[in-house]
Amino acid sequence: MYERKTRVLFFIAMTVSLVGKLYMYSVWPLHELANKIAVIGLFICVPRIISVFYSIPGKYALLWCILCPCMLFICYNVHERSYVLFPFCFCIAAWNIPFRSIIKLLFLINLVFFIVTVSSSLLGIIANENYGRYELDVVDLRKGNTFKNRYCFGDNWPTATAAHVTYLNIMWFYLRKGILKKIDYIIIGVSIWFVMSFCDARADIVCMFLIVMISIYYRYRVNYSWFEQKILSYSVPICAFIFIFLTYQYQQSDSEFYKILNVLTSGRLKLGADALFSYGVKIFGQEYIQHGGVSDDYNFIDCSYLVWLIIYGAFFFTLAIISFVIICKHSIATKEYVTALCLVILSIESSIVSVMLTFSFNPFFMALFAKNTNASEKKINVFNYA
Repeated sequence: MYERKTRVLFFIAMTVSLVGKLYMYSVWPLHELANKIAVIGLFICVPRIISVFYSIPGKYALLWCILCPCMLFICYNVHERSYVLFPFCFCIAAWNIPFRSIIKLLFLINLVFFIVTVSSSLLGIIANENYGRYELDVVDLRKGNTFKNRYCFGDNWPTATAAHVTYLNIMWFYLRKGILKKIDYIIIGVSIWFVMSFCDARADIVCMFLIVMISIYYRYRVNYSWFEQKILSYSVPICAFIFIFLTYQYQQSDSEFYKILNVLTSGRLKLGADALFSYGVKIFGQEYIQHGGVSDDYNFIDCSYLVWLIIYGAFFFTLAIISFVIICKHSIATKEYVTALCLVILSIESSIVSVMLTFSFNPFFMALFAKNTNASEKKINVFNYA
């Protein structure tokens, strides 16, 4: 009963923290205040977490008692603690909350904030930074560089702006239950043009094309084969291990293929390999301060899987991978395939974008314990699908 009464606290806390985090990813002033607002959201969520802890089965409570010290130890070791704390806390607090309601609220807040921020940057209220870059010719690496303008529209980086656009489209795809209408395809087309013209973020362009193709595929697909179900279930670990393997091979090989692939991924292979071979992998993470933008010592790891592995450690990497596999298997078991399809898109996006577990971008980690409102009424133990 107490768990039901505290559900409103979850939505209040999520709203407060999300606004604070979105504000921090923008160039609006008073970032320190925004950070405190985001932390206040976590404190608001504490009664909700306590109520969940007392209402769940004992084995879940035992599991969380084991995981909490591990998460705190990881936080002690790393520089960016919010990457661990916010997903972990809100994932627990989302217990038995209708997942569709979570997506609706996050979509609305993200959309309003995005429109206000972009409009303000165009009106000159806040800065619209241009982080243009030179790119090598993919066909002939010996050719001269080509300069491309990349605008931030009030965000910290052009890639953050592009990621916001992509995640908004993915959330809308979920809310449409995978069945898009003509107006939706037009919106995605405009989104692709916007990102292609002003942000030059190739991963986001590819992923928005994927939304269109997967929507068409999903509309006419009735039954899923064993192979299709396995791909849907293990899309995250498949993409993770492929990109980690390519990163490792880039360091070991002098092949022209890996050089071209590194150019196509905007240097992600090189940056990932430098970090992997310089810092190695620890079990519970390590301090690795990332420098981005136009910094002379640029070392930003723009791959979610390498961020999990190098910065937050093998334990966190394994836990994240298992969690997303459980979410996908639960989605398939309940014949609500849209969540798993969304994670297929996100798994590809996350190969060269580092925000898969960033609270202000991706809400789908909360599907681990949230209530699947599109599923059957039969009670299902999600850990049976691990």
